[in-house]
Amino acid sequence: MQQATPCIWWKAISYHYVRRTRQVTRYRNGDAYTTTQVYHERVNTHVAEAEFDYARCGVRDVSKTLVGLEGAPATRLRFTKCFSFASVEAENAYLCQRARFFAENEGLDDYMEAREGMHLKNVDFREFMVAFPDP
Repeated sequence: MQQATPCIWWKAISYHYVRRTRQVTRYRNGDAYTTTQVYHERVNTHVAEAEFDYARCGVRDVSKTLVGLEGAPATRLRFTKCFSFASVEAENAYLCQRARFFAENEGLDDYMEAREGMHLKNVDFREFMVAFPDP
């Protein structure tokens, strides 16, 4: 995991709601009758994704080295992942790229769902793991 390439990503989903109706059968005192039900359905119209380009800033893993695991018959590990910035310039580059991405995708429809996150490329990240020493 420490050699994996990190990826900070953004996703914007533009959407609106469409008013629809449907006929619903209801029962009262054993008699069936139909009624019209009004509902609103979400319609996604545009999806965009982007990644933070940290080529100018660089990247470095600052996680601690695991030592002493061989002294126990089993060790339960909990992994977390997060990111921080080593300089104000790197943070400003991130904030500018993020703001540009969401500004480019804003206003394409009535609403926009914004998501962002981080993952490690080509790694099946597991939060919990159990380690055993080599026999």
